Amino acid sequence: MERLLILTFVLINQFTAIGLLITAKAILRISKSERKFSEYVLAGTLLSTLITIAVGLLIKIVSFG
Repeated sequence: MERLLILTFVLINQFTAIGLLITAKAILRISKSERKFSEYVLAGTLLSTLITIAVGLLIKIVSFG
């Protein structure tokens, strides 16, 4: 669901919404007791987000010239 939202935001040029989505997820994921695991999950989220943004930009370039 998260990747679909990010892809949609890229296609409609709403990059600030992506920042809000990532921030909200980071706030929900960070916990004091499992900080190491939370950092691992957030690093994976960042990589996933970057790949999704790249795919979205590639789709825009191919589709809209």
